[in-house]
Amino acid sequence: MKTVDFDRLLQLMLEKGFSQVDITNGRRRIAMKLATAPDAAAISASAQVARAPASPVELRSPAIGTLLERHPLHPADEGEPVEGRRVVAGEPVAYVRAGNLLSAVVAPAVGRLGRRLWEPGQLVGYATPVFEFFPDEDGKAAKG
Repeated sequence: MKTVDFDRLLQLMLEKGFSQVDITNGRRRIAMKLATAPDAAAISASAQVARAPASPVELRSPAIGTLLERHPLHPADEGEPVEGRRVVAGEPVAYVRAGNLLSAVVAPAVGRLGRRLWEPGQLVGYATPVFEFFPDEDGKAAKG
């Protein structure tokens, strides 16, 4: 299996609520078990964010790999993920590199970045929280 296959398998496990999977193909066997299964507390926490915008949301890694603070082709002074920086929905705030594959960590709404939870260059797992994020109350960009 390739890294992309593991990422997809983990994503399916989380979507379907499975905490473990065992696959046998000929003589090859792969068994995966999540440390913690998705639970109602995580869903409840994301629902509370809408009611209490002052509390941070965690921006999570979309893949397993090395955390990068910017796209490798962008200049060093452009778009660094700085605490307090304003971002818009869908804006990449960091990247995760797995071999030649880059996956963006994106802002889910208009808001500002909180503190960095992992340093660039460190290995992160799938769904690892990498930034705190504070969405705007109304979901619209601030004026000025």
